[in-house]
Amino acid sequence: MKRARLFARRNLKEMMRDKVGCIFFGLFPLALLGMFFIISHSVETPMPLFATANLLPGILVFAYTFVMLYTALLVAKDKSSAFLLRLYASPMKAGEYILGYIAPGITVGILQALVCFGAGELLLYIEKGKLLPFAVLPKLFFATLPALLFFVFVGIFFGSTMSEKAAPGVSSILISLSGILSGAWMPLENMGKLETFATYLPFYPAVRMGRYFTAAKNPTFLRDGAVVLVYAVVMLVIAVFSFGAMTKKDSR
Repeated sequence: MKRARLFARRNLKEMMRDKVGCIFFGLFPLALLGMFFIISHSVETPMPLFATANLLPGILVFAYTFVMLYTALLVAKDKSSAFLLRLYASPMKAGEYILGYIAPGITVGILQALVCFGAGELLLYIEKGKLLPFAVLPKLFFATLPALLFFVFVGIFFGSTMSEKAAPGVSSILISLSGILSGAWMPLENMGKLETFATYLPFYPAVRMGRYFTAAKNPTFLRDGAVVLVYAVVMLVIAVFSFGAMTKKDSR
């Protein structure tokens, strides 16, 4: 575990060293929250979807997609350089490599959650003169944690199977799909078959799970949780196998 911890620390430093990455990790979610807050208070007809309590879980899940992007980029860079080749000569095991990439992703996700929670509480106070109960915040994070894990695993898979140039592009496609199909800022509940389709993907259920704690009780909470967990577990298996295949190929 010590080797995995040292590897994870190195990977976290690499992710946070990228200034553009830090903007996407922290400032971009804040900009989205602020933009939709301004929009919702600039129109005559109230827009419930853009209310802070509804918007916060969606922005948080969307923010996690950038963890996927930079995890994919980190793994792809390590693969294309001699760094991983040198590590193959070390006594590190395959599981330690995977943990070394998962831990930084979770750490960045926690930092994103703290940033979003702080901004969300401020906007909610401006909007309604009250705050979300403190106990709601950890519940919101743990409700969206399976989505964070899913995106981290996808990032490892993309980085293991694609080049340094291809991984960010494919990740960007998934980021766009997540923004459209998560219902973060689109009322999918009014879109019939599109909503039905979205319920079988991890994005929309993840957002609805978060809204269970911030906005309204969700009768499909358990189903949504099961959907996201299944995607996360399946993606973990795929990521482990793809990374293992990559290491075997590179070590020949």
